Amino acid sequence: METTTAVTVMAVPLVFVVCSGEIDLSFATVVPVSAYIAAIMLQDHRGIIVAILASVGFGAAVGLINGAVTVWFQIPSFVVTLGMLGVLQGYSEAITNSATLTVTNKTFLAIFGQGHVGPIPVLVIWSVGVAAVGGLILTATATGRHVLATGASKDAARFSGIKTGRVKILVLMFSGIGGALGGLIYVGQFTAATFTLGSSDLLNVLAAVIVGGTALAGGQGSVVGALIGSWLIGLIGNALIILGLANPEQLMVRGLIIILAVILSSRPRGRRSGALGSRLAGLARVLRPSAAPAGSPPAGGAKDSVSG
Repeated sequence: METTTAVTVMAVPLVFVVCSGEIDLSFATVVPVSAYIAAIMLQDHRGIIVAILASVGFGAAVGLINGAVTVWFQIPSFVVTLGMLGVLQGYSEAITNSATLTVTNKTFLAIFGQGHVGPIPVLVIWSVGVAAVGGLILTATATGRHVLATGASKDAARFSGIKTGRVKILVLMFSGIGGALGGLIYVGQFTAATFTLGSSDLLNVLAAVIVGGTALAGGQGSVVGALIGSWLIGLIGNALIILGLANPEQLMVRGLIIILAVILSSRPRGRRSGALGSRLAGLARVLRPSAAPAGSPPAGGAKDSVSG
């Protein structure tokens, strides 16, 4: 569990993104930049709080840009985040000329990688804590219901009064923050920031999310499944290393896992399409505002500035 903490922390926000009907390919490139930001702040003796806020703020800003461009310009998030991936990949190497920055702050390292709370490693607490909070939000709050409704049918969700544009911006910001936290956790584990951090996490996190039962079509996902998926991907990675497979072969296996998981998850979804339509209709009735002035247009009929 400890070796897959960063993957779990990034997989949980990605569940929300995919459930909303979008995709984020840039979160893994937030990792090295946020790690560099924290390392630079700590080396300049700016303090742990400043370092954490700067790193998390950077991740949130990246997600905000991704979301705003996706919603306001009606560009597929796949294209937007692919472009952001290239920008951040180059920036992570340019920011310190590909140098490695060492972090020696004991408090920071204890919080994000090497500490214990009693007998429990702090990395286990990060994994379980993020999954618990994410699962609670997705299954037991209005925000989670709005995310699922947006991914299941954007038009039905908008008719029900959900501001789908804001939902999409919010989940992409959440994903950017997940990438930033992943960078902080890697620094806590390895005591250093380098541009190669998170280089293999795009496939690992996507595999964890899909294997965990989140449908790429949107409207259906499981945070607990993503947690279990990240552990499974970690076990598979360890097994591949024990078998003596080199990095290219490991990447091939992870890619095949994603393809297989998508095939298996898409087959039952088609058979449940009728039931899904019934659930959406019921959800629309529940979420529809109960009181509206006579003669007024349906909620969501007029687009707000970020209605998607």
